[in-house]
Amino acid sequence: MFGYITVNKDTLSEENKKIYQSYYCGLCQTMKSQYGRRAQMALNYDMTFLIVLLTGLYEPDSVTRDGFVCSVHPTKKRTLRTNEITEYAAAMNILLAYYNLIDDWKDDKSLTKKTYAEMLKKDFEKAKKRLSDTG
Repeated sequence: MFGYITVNKDTLSEENKKIYQSYYCGLCQTMKSQYGRRAQMALNYDMTFLIVLLTGLYEPDSVTRDGFVCSVHPTKKRTLRTNEITEYAAAMNILLAYYNLIDDWKDDKSLTKKTYAEMLKKDFEKAKKRLSDTG
């Protein structure tokens, strides 16, 4: 099960919604800077949840950048928030997305999934190396 965790925004205060979104934007931009736009397309809320959870547990220093404009949502200025966990989550996002695509290919013979997995192969190897170097 990958790509199914979402936040129940109805239960969050406006401030907490903004914080959650800023971690999502931070993850997106980290994926783009570390792995490129192809990898950025694999972004999902599962790893945002992981960032929020681990940030709450370990309380690392976070960097916040206001007024950011992204290419996906160019009409609205955004806030992004990152910390050391964001890079870990970005690498995990790539690994899990790749394995999920391979699983979908094996189960359904989806050529689209196989093609995207092949496109992510280089990023997958980079993320795998990054995590093995830090662990």
